[in-house]
Amino acid sequence: MIVPPEHDFAHWREAQGWTDGGGDVALTHYETLGVPRDASRADITAAFRSQMRALHGDAGGDDELAKHVSSAYNVLSNASRRATYDRTRDCRADR
Repeated sequence: MIVPPEHDFAHWREAQGWTDGGGDVALTHYETLGVPRDASRADITAAFRSQMRALHGDAGGDDELAKHVSSAYNVLSNASRRATYDRTRDCRADR
């Protein structure tokens, strides 16, 4: 799992490939959650919960990162959305 060290979210965002400009993310949903592509739903849920604990506003977290982590979880935790996402990613890789 990718968890920001010492709540240094600005440094962590840059190190993880987040751009400063338009908020575009250079990571896949799997990289965002820090799980392998063949991760089980339980692994995805555990990674999501860990990330969200670290990113929670009361813990000094980053709302923008939390939105991306939540979006990644919403796709990967749903079997049909995950399959569609994987097919789309595979098509892009073939180009």
